[in-house]
Amino acid sequence: MYELILARFLVGLEIGLDYPIATSYMSEFTPVNPRGKFLVINITFFNIAGVVAAVVGYSLLPLGATVAWRYMLMSAAIPALIVVVARLRTPESPRWLLEHGKKTEAIASIEMVTGSTMPSETKKFIMDSNVKPLASGYYRELLTKFTKNAIFIGLFYFFYAIAFVNASIYGPSILASFGEAGLLGSSLYWILFVVGDIICILLLINSVEGIQR
Repeated sequence: MYELILARFLVGLEIGLDYPIATSYMSEFTPVNPRGKFLVINITFFNIAGVVAAVVGYSLLPLGATVAWRYMLMSAAIPALIVVVARLRTPESPRWLLEHGKKTEAIASIEMVTGSTMPSETKKFIMDSNVKPLASGYYRELLTKFTKNAIFIGLFYFFYAIAFVNASIYGPSILASFGEAGLLGSSLYWILFVVGDIICILLLINSVEGIQR
């Protein structure tokens, strides 16, 4: 039991760290106009994974209740391994490289992402630049200048997270009360999130097109 608690804690810690880092990384490399759309697509994959997890979980049930949950936890290593392999050639953030004086690496990172050779004048501009890490006063400013906003957003997200986790745990049970139990109920719960994501993506596309017009 203690090994399981420790392992689940470490998984939660790593996913909690990876989520904002991956989102910020995607934001840096995504053009401004489609950025909102791509960030919602990123979240959509979480909900698609929920459908896949339901299918995998119910497929493992015939192995027996005493071992099925073990294989279910072990199966998460497969997508984790795919992500690790996929990220081996992921370029470093150009902004981070510039702040640490690695100008040549920053140019190579940009060229790798864009798939094109950077113009010589742009390279010269980067090589002549002197970018230094800024002393961040983000949290101090957030809590002094935008105190009410910070409290509102913090409480909103805190209670949203509680509602989301509870809905994720009891969602299939709620659907079962309507007669949709088992794999169908679990899959339907996550499919509803995917539908919501698609609506958000379409709204963002229409909003961007309206602004451009």
